[in-house]
Amino acid sequence: MTSRLLDFIIKIILLIAVGLVFYYQIFAKANIDEIAGLFLERFKSSSPVPLILVLLLVPLNWGLETMKWQSLLKTFYETSFFQTYKAVLAGITVSLITPNRVGEYGGRVVFLPDGYRWHGTVSTLVGSFAQLIALLSFGLIALFGLTLRQFEITNFILAVYFMLSGLLITLLFLLYFNLPIVVKAVRKLPYWNKWKKYFAPLKAIQKFPSSRLRTALIFACLRYLLYFFQYYLLATYFGIEIGLFQSFLVIGTIFLVQTSIPLPPIWSLLIRGQAALYFWGYFEANPIAILASTFALWVINLILPSLLGLVLLLTTNIPKTMGYEKK
Repeated sequence: MTSRLLDFIIKIILLIAVGLVFYYQIFAKANIDEIAGLFLERFKSSSPVPLILVLLLVPLNWGLETMKWQSLLKTFYETSFFQTYKAVLAGITVSLITPNRVGEYGGRVVFLPDGYRWHGTVSTLVGSFAQLIALLSFGLIALFGLTLRQFEITNFILAVYFMLSGLLITLLFLLYFNLPIVVKAVRKLPYWNKWKKYFAPLKAIQKFPSSRLRTALIFACLRYLLYFFQYYLLATYFGIEIGLFQSFLVIGTIFLVQTSIPLPPIWSLLIRGQAALYFWGYFEANPIAILASTFALWVINLILPSLLGLVLLLTTNIPKTMGYEKK
């Protein structure tokens, strides 16, 4: 099979898969008429500034992700911001159709040269770890604040929560800044000698200097705060009147719940919607406004960039780029 034919087949599959995601999550979505009606109503009667600001923040959001990945990737390979940004956009597209966004790894490495793809994958893995630490750290704080505000909890439960949360975050930080421990742990797995060739790329994890790990973690925290701010702006745009601090508690808890359930993004939207209805419900927010804010955040931050990523993938000979013709 020639690379051109294989490339054609891959792109047809990609188009069909992405098209199905778009259809079932946008055009066939329950409550889409009510959401569209609320959007038109707010568009006519409210200031468009929050919506415009959310849209303007999208390139910055993924720009921060690009800088996070680039800072780690530079441990092995010098690449331009523009080239790295293209890889990130391609990763968004592929991640839409894979569980827990694992396709993000494959989408990114298409734009890396042969010999550095495993380094790109390992850098993405470490960057995801940094983002997980940010999500859990802010999320556990938000969950605690929301619980403290809405429920009466005993000192014993408070102490247990602090102990378990603190232990978890401390463990994650220790692992993150001592990544060679991960490699040593993997080497102790049963049948290591049989499978060690498949884990060989993990050796690259040991090469990240602490300075690059700190930089990646800072970018991860900035991304989290920016994503939260976008959600807050959309909530206010759709008429949810709630303070910034209360929004942090609700939104942080929603992000925490979503992160805890490994599902494809097409299903995570459903989970986020249900979680949003539950947690925003403590503040008696309009259910349609809640769903509209959640849905708009997903469309603006994932669907729009994924369309750009799709264009990039469709204009690239993927098998040739991955070295298929050399095999």
